[in-house]
Amino acid sequence: MSMAELSPHAAAFLQEEAVSRPTVGDAEICRAALRRNSAIISGEPPTVATIRDYVIDGDTPVPVRIYNEPSKGSSPVIVYFHGGGFVIGDLDTVDTLCRHLALAASCVVVSVDYRLAPEYPYPAAISDSDSVVRWILGGGLASCDTTRLALGGDSAGANLATVTALRMRDRGEAAAVNFLAYPFVDLRVDSRPSRVRYGQGYGLDGEMIDWYKSCYLPSEDLSKSPFVSPVCANLKGLPHTLIMTAECDPLRDQGEDYGRLLANAGVTVTLVCYAGELHGFLRAISVTPAASAAISQIASTVKRSWNLGAHIEYGLHE
Repeated sequence: MSMAELSPHAAAFLQEEAVSRPTVGDAEICRAALRRNSAIISGEPPTVATIRDYVIDGDTPVPVRIYNEPSKGSSPVIVYFHGGGFVIGDLDTVDTLCRHLALAASCVVVSVDYRLAPEYPYPAAISDSDSVVRWILGGGLASCDTTRLALGGDSAGANLATVTALRMRDRGEAAAVNFLAYPFVDLRVDSRPSRVRYGQGYGLDGEMIDWYKSCYLPSEDLSKSPFVSPVCANLKGLPHTLIMTAECDPLRDQGEDYGRLLANAGVTVTLVCYAGELHGFLRAISVTPAASAAISQIASTVKRSWNLGAHIEYGLHE
């Protein structure tokens, strides 16, 4: 296997991640591994104006972490759903990332600690994600402008951001923008070229993807549901969507396929592939400059959508 296509920073990321990379097996061991990994690759957390941990009283209690919450005024808000295959990840593993997003986009960020599989399989994570958005839309954050709402996430979190946008649309509600980093939006059997080429030795192995799916879904038949695999959904009426893929990621092709499906449904799409990068690079702020570039891309996209509307871009980020 050749690693020639990896950027030098991505190769360093792969080496750093190998120290504590989760492997298939016990979920608690894998969660601890991700926490160690995040501490290695995320870097020093920047200072933000305020940080508040809070528990939303939804269908079940949902912990959130709120960044940059003003005492008065009307601020735009990002709701962020962490990745981890619906099995691992928490508020701490994306804490540094959410701080950077709050600063770059000059907004409030609400990070969601949804319930994880296998203890809480589908649809627990979706229920929790939806509860947070309904709380915000219902005035839970009095200082926030709910007409300027962004939903975003990475990997499985990008799936939840998409599914939450679908549920909002079906209720007649709307987010201003979605942003999805290397989204996990097709949980059916995946034989796309990127899954074959990068499914072993590039950080996220196919065996791990399949294990995540088996933990999350009580039945394989559920993989065809639009609220599990958004590629199967009617996508009309979704908000402007930014999709950022990583070139050397087994999920790259499904993210790009999803972008094309959105465009075919009349949704405004910004689709960018980060050359030479790996799945998970958005958290690797201390390792690869692509993470900071992607954070800047998110900030500029959400600000444009909040203030000026959006337009379609397709390209390769060098």
